[in-house]
Amino acid sequence: MKKIFLFVAIAILFLQFSVQKAETVKYRIKKKTSEIHGQVFSEVEYFYDLKGRILTQIEGPDTMRFIYDHDTVWQKGKYTGLPTMEVKYVLNSAGLAVTDNLKKVYMYDENNFLISSIYPNGNFISHTISDGDIISTTFALQGRQVIDCTFYPDPDNSDLGQGFLGNQNTHLVKMEVVTRDDNTDTLKYTYKFDKLGRVAKSTYVRQPSPGIFDTTTVSYSYY
Repeated sequence: MKKIFLFVAIAILFLQFSVQKAETVKYRIKKKTSEIHGQVFSEVEYFYDLKGRILTQIEGPDTMRFIYDHDTVWQKGKYTGLPTMEVKYVLNSAGLAVTDNLKKVYMYDENNFLISSIYPNGNFISHTISDGDIISTTFALQGRQVIDCTFYPDPDNSDLGQGFLGNQNTHLVKMEVVTRDDNTDTLKYTYKFDKLGRVAKSTYVRQPSPGIFDTTTVSYSYY
C-alpha cells in the first residue's frame, strides 16, 4: 500500500512541476498538508528567494536545498531511508535545465514545456502537451507506467518555484488514469478555493480494488 501511495505522490508532484503559462498570476505555496482517512501523512513547507525560486523544502526531518548560480542549480538533501541526493542541473540560455551530473538529458518544446527526461541507460519519462497541460505522461523506467489526464477549465495558479524544469500546468487536473502493467488506478479530483481564487483544498479519490475507495485531502497555505 505504501508503494502505491508513494508512486501516486511522485506522479502528482511531477505533474505539478511540469507546465504553466507565464501570463497566469502565480501564488507561491507556503505549506502543503496531506491526509488520508483523516490521518496526516505528509506536511511540507516551502521557502523561496526574492526572485520566487525555491530555496528550501522541509518535510519532517527531511530537508531539500536548492543553490543557484548563473548557469547551474544544485539540489541537495536527504530523504529518510534513502541515500543523500546531490543533483547539479546545467542550464541553457533560457534558464532551463538541459542536463545534470547524473547524465540525464532534458528536452523542451517551443513554449518551454518539458517533454522528455532521458536517462543514460535509455530509460525515459515523456510528456504529451496540449493547450498548456500535460495530457499524458509515460514512465519507461522499471516497467512501463502511463498517466492520462483531463482538466478543469479553472487555472492552476499555484507556484513551487522550480521554473528551471519548465512551465507548469495551465489548468487544474480533473482526472488521472494511471496504468501499470495490468493494473489501472483512476484518480478523480475536486477543489475548494479561497477568496483569491487559490486552491485551499484538493481532494482526490482512487479505487484500489472493487468497492474500496481511498480519499486523500491536501490543504494549502500561501505567502
